[in-house]
Amino acid sequence: MAAITDDQLDALILSPAVRAAVPASSHQAALAKAVEELIGQTWRPLLFPAGKAPAEAYRLFTDPTETLYTLALAYPRLPPELQAKVKAHVAKLGGPGGALEGPLGRKTYDATAGAVRSAYDEAPASLLKMGSEIVRADTARLYPLYLWAANTGDWERLGRDWPALKAVIKPEAPKNEADLGNARLSGLIAACRIARQLNDDATAKSLLLATREQLRGRLRLEFAHTGRQPDHDPGQPQPDGAMASSVTRPGGHPSHVHEADPPAADERLR
Repeated sequence: MAAITDDQLDALILSPAVRAAVPASSHQAALAKAVEELIGQTWRPLLFPAGKAPAEAYRLFTDPTETLYTLALAYPRLPPELQAKVKAHVAKLGGPGGALEGPLGRKTYDATAGAVRSAYDEAPASLLKMGSEIVRADTARLYPLYLWAANTGDWERLGRDWPALKAVIKPEAPKNEADLGNARLSGLIAACRIARQLNDDATAKSLLLATREQLRGRLRLEFAHTGRQPDHDPGQPQPDGAMASSVTRPGGHPSHVHEADPPAADERLR
């Protein structure tokens, strides 16, 4: 850890990942179709049924910011006419009564509203023993807002909501954090970049100090449990390979968000 300097960490935090020009792909049509299906109707969270193990049922894709994250990832790879539809869909989500209304939107979707995602019918609620739902802290939900603004070039919403957003940022880990801090660190990195984009120098400075400290803590944990050391200069921008979309079924979203952690960037269009 001593070999990783503050300047290297600051460059990693403040420099957006390098994104190469989008090459032609045989998957473009499949991606466009999946996005059309995702925005074409309302989808309820996926009910993952109980079995012998686990004994509890769970709901997945519950966070509206996951939808925004998925669409932000897909956006640069879509044709212009579909990009316009996606923008209109996101605007509707952020409008009155929408799931993304307000600075951060709702914590979860309505579990009973919208089309069922699964190929099987949902069991009656009276027969279900539900497990604890994972709900992310506000800080962890900032990265999708940043990525949407960065990939679309539309910073209007963040400029309007920034005073409210920066008031809810908490660098410290909450109790029982589900993903070792990956989503929270993503949110802190996003907050630093948002503050810089909006020329909020005082906030950018204070957030950078806090984010650097939290990132060092996460790296210590990683090295202590894996014995790994960094195999590249942390100060050099890295290709954004962790964020390449995969296509499965319509209506699904990522379970975590983090720009530099492939296991936590499992974005899906289901």
